[in-house]
Amino acid sequence: MPDMKTIYYEPAGRIHSTQWELINHPPTGYKFVTKPPSAIVRNDFIFDKLRLQLLDQVIPLNYAKAKLDSRLEIPEADIIFAYNHLVFRDIPWIGLVEWAHILVGRDTKFLNRYRDSVSRTLRSANCKGIITWSDVARRSVLLNYDVPPEKVTIIHHAVQPVKIDRDYNRDKIHLLFVGSANTPEDWDAKGARDVIAAFEALRHRYDDLYLTIRARIPKGWYHPVKGLQVIDKVLPKRDLDALFRKADIFVLPSHLCQEMVLVEAMSYGLPVITSWIGSTCGEYVDHGRTGMVLSVRALPYFTGNDILASETIERPRLIRSAQKRSAVVEELSNTIERLVKDWQLRKRLGEAAKAEVDSGMFSVGNRDRLLTKVLED
Repeated sequence: MPDMKTIYYEPAGRIHSTQWELINHPPTGYKFVTKPPSAIVRNDFIFDKLRLQLLDQVIPLNYAKAKLDSRLEIPEADIIFAYNHLVFRDIPWIGLVEWAHILVGRDTKFLNRYRDSVSRTLRSANCKGIITWSDVARRSVLLNYDVPPEKVTIIHHAVQPVKIDRDYNRDKIHLLFVGSANTPEDWDAKGARDVIAAFEALRHRYDDLYLTIRARIPKGWYHPVKGLQVIDKVLPKRDLDALFRKADIFVLPSHLCQEMVLVEAMSYGLPVITSWIGSTCGEYVDHGRTGMVLSVRALPYFTGNDILASETIERPRLIRSAQKRSAVVEELSNTIERLVKDWQLRKRLGEAAKAEVDSGMFSVGNRDRLLTKVLED
């Protein structure tokens, strides 16, 4: 048996569930080692506020962090796997880049200033590859930096398959929305306001329709509605698993990119309803085949060169803008009602979605095959 290769996972900040899935379940022949970030970085609320309102506007935060990291000791490893930042050490590394500008920071004014330096670093011999979650993210890298296209590989999110025998033909229909427990503002940016409004519009016509929202919604914003349950605390994995198993339709009309939770819902055989941007421009949900993608694009999600506005210092403004629009609600209500009335459609969408996670584009096997090729190359 060949020797196990060690990958040092170096995060830009806190380690999200998207990354723990990979760290805990690496490709065969590889293992990840990492170090936890500081306590302030692990606190989503404090760090996001500090970062967006101050740090990102003063310094190119991720670029500066990469420079500082180059002076720190790291565990012995064969290669570095850097999340959203560059590596300035004399060691082979791979960069996972969500959006091009994040390699510098979230204030795009720094992008032009450091563009040439970032390009040189990405072209260097030590940079063995660049990974993105989606095609539009890959385009953002190629549009903003001078790097050869063959160096950038798309590897979609993947989760472990779930064993479930789902009954699609049920009288009581449970809708599920899952947002963040740690970032209070995100309940609205991820579409909970629209989901509640759509549910209220439908509830008087469908007595057996129920909605569970797992998110931190400010107290006093919503009124008690029959069939509505709001869970505002972090749930253990087994309890979250139970929510997915109980649900019949997963609803996330997000104004942020939310691919991972969609893949998780798909792994449970759930038909999903999401937004064009929530599914990263429809790449993660194939409209009419693995789920339903709303056509309304309520906000200016991108700036020039495929820069995602919600991952810049414009994020607070985008969230405020999301509070003022209502164009999504009518289409969302109609789409929910269509799935409520047609159990065979729910079955077709849910089974196709699960197949993509079990053995298709979003399967662990596909992710490991692509990642192994990058590592071996």
